[in-house]
Amino acid sequence: MYFNIEKDRSGIDPTLNRKELAFMKPLTFTVKNAHRSFCSALRRALMADVITYAFDQIEITRTNSVLFNSDIITHIIMGVPILPWKDLSDEELLMVRFTIDHEVSDNETIYRLTSNDIKSSNPKVSVFPDIPLFILRPGEHFTATITPNFGTARDDALKFGAVENVEYKWIDFSFDDNGHYLFDHDNKYKNEPNPIVEYMVSPVRNYDALTTVKMAVQSIIDQLESLDNELSNEEFNNIHVTSLDKSNDTEFIEILIDNADDTIGNLLNCEMIVNTPDLFDVGSCAYQKDHPTRDLIRFKIRYTNPLELFHTAIKDQLQFCNDFLKDIN
Repeated sequence: MYFNIEKDRSGIDPTLNRKELAFMKPLTFTVKNAHRSFCSALRRALMADVITYAFDQIEITRTNSVLFNSDIITHIIMGVPILPWKDLSDEELLMVRFTIDHEVSDNETIYRLTSNDIKSSNPKVSVFPDIPLFILRPGEHFTATITPNFGTARDDALKFGAVENVEYKWIDFSFDDNGHYLFDHDNKYKNEPNPIVEYMVSPVRNYDALTTVKMAVQSIIDQLESLDNELSNEEFNNIHVTSLDKSNDTEFIEILIDNADDTIGNLLNCEMIVNTPDLFDVGSCAYQKDHPTRDLIRFKIRYTNPLELFHTAIKDQLQFCNDFLKDIN
C-alpha cells in the first residue's frame, strides 16, 4: 500500500460550495514505502508535467481603455481556468473559441468586467465564474477573441500550470535516543529511512486533485517507458551512450538523455545508488543537468556492466510507478 487519502484533512475551502467548483478542492494524501527521490519526482511532475487545457492566444480587436495596456489585460485573462467538460474530444476542444465583447455607454457608471463576461462558442465548455478582470469606464469598450490549447507548465507556467500549490513533508521518521534515524529493514531501500510523506495538492485548472495526481504519475511512467523502449529495442533517439574507459573488471560510460530533467535524473540516480550495495566499492554513479534552460541530463557510471545497471534502474522504477498508480485507482 503506497497511497492513502486523508479525507478528514482535505483542507476544503468552505466557500467552494457550488457543485461545478467542487473540482478545485485541495487534496491531502500520504505516500508510504516510497524513496524520497520518488516523492520529489512526484512533486516536480505535478508542477510541470500535467497536460491542461487553457487560454493560449488572445487577440484584442477593439479597446479604448486607458487604465490598462494590452499586455496587462492579456496577463489577467490568461489566468482564468476553464471548467471541466464532458463528451468532447481533443479536436472539438481545440475548435472552441471564447469571446469578450462589452461596451459602456457615456450615461452608464463604471462596469466591472469579470470572467462571467467570457462567452464560449460551445455551451459544454465554460470558465471559472466570478473572477474580477478589470474595469471599463463610461465611453470605453473592449472586444477580444481567445483561443485555447493544450500544454504543460513546461511550455508556459502562467497558461498551463495544473496546480496552484504542492506541499509535502515527512511525518513519520523514527529516531533513536541519540537522534539518529531508525531504519526499516523490510523497506525496499535497505539503507534509507522509510518515512510517511504527506502531500497537499491544490488544483487550479481542469481536473480535480486526485486526477491531477494520476496524470503526474502517468507522466513519469511515460518518460520511463520511452527510455525502456529505446534500450530494449536498441533504437536510440533520446539516449546517447559513449564508452569513456574500459578495464578488465569495469566499464566507464557516459549517457546523455535528451528531453529529460531532474525529475528523471534524480529518480534513476538514487535507484542505482541505493539498490546496488557494491556500486561504490567497484565504481561510481552521478548525473548532472547541463544547463537550467535545456532539458538534457548527463549520467556518468562506472560499474561491471553500467548500461545494464542503468536499464535495471529504469525497469525497477517503472514497476514501482505502475504499482503506485494501481494503488491510486
